[in-house]
Amino acid sequence: MSVKKIDYICIGFPKCGTFALLHFLDKHPDINCLIQNREKKTPRNEAHFFDKNYGLGLEWYETLLMKDKINVEKTPSYVFDKSVLTRIKSHYPNVKIIVNIRNPIDYLESFYNHRKLEFVSKFIKNPLQRSERHIALLERKFAQKMGFKRFLKSFCPETKSKQTYLQTGIFVNYIKDVLEVFDRNQVIFLSQERLQKMQYFSDVDNLEFLDLKYKKLLKELHPDMGGDSGEFQEMREQYKNIKRNLEMSA
Repeated sequence: MSVKKIDYICIGFPKCGTFALLHFLDKHPDINCLIQNREKKTPRNEAHFFDKNYGLGLEWYETLLMKDKINVEKTPSYVFDKSVLTRIKSHYPNVKIIVNIRNPIDYLESFYNHRKLEFVSKFIKNPLQRSERHIALLERKFAQKMGFKRFLKSFCPETKSKQTYLQTGIFVNYIKDVLEVFDRNQVIFLSQERLQKMQYFSDVDNLEFLDLKYKKLLKELHPDMGGDSGEFQEMREQYKNIKRNLEMSA
């Protein structure tokens, strides 16, 4: 008799391709990704059960799981709290842990750009209908308020102990905690650079299909819908390159 259980948990790091990973895995018919409010397509792609929602109880968590499926959760802030890792281990001792990593400098730049996008989005309700001039003005305002150096020294809200963004970029400190809690054969390390090789438009062979898929991905991957700003920009770059190639070969 099958029982509900979590098979894989992607615990971090933020801005390292965790959303892209969930996006790709969610396309497989045998995989159930824990996405809240899937029908409403809201940006709740992180269950946060083992930290923010732990008070809701294990029964609530298991409503997100499915029998006879490979269940995958993605909550990248888990990696910053060793007590959360211990909690996961106590409930699901055999779970596989996924740790996404990337070049730390790219990680910090991506985090900074994400905060910039959040700032811009506060003033523009529809993220897909933006004036480039308006965006540039808001980005300059953000830079005046929060330059990159100041950003590095500011506290990262994803961390319970109020560590700075710069401190969160020292991945090895958190990886040590992961390997102290979980057996090495339970932990899977995946690089952002490797994820970027997964082409968003690998199945596209004509301009009409390309544009249709691009419009769909704009909504799915936009940071305002829970996506990562770095992955969003990567998708747009892939679109431009493939469109140019298709136009040249037409």
